[in-house]
Amino acid sequence: MACIGSLEVAHIKPYSENDPHMINNGLWLRKDIHTLVDRGYITINEGFRLRSVN
Repeated sequence: MACIGSLEVAHIKPYSENDPHMINNGLWLRKDIHTLVDRGYITINEGFRLRSVN
């Protein structure tokens, strides 16, 4: 599958080193979208929709 290399698993709620990795806190995202989430430009709401941060 060609798309697998362009996907990454992102944390829905921020991960800290003291917390365990939980499968229900992960979401497959494109690499570019994952970067925007990590940098705080967009967020994921309760309905798993991407929202821009004002």
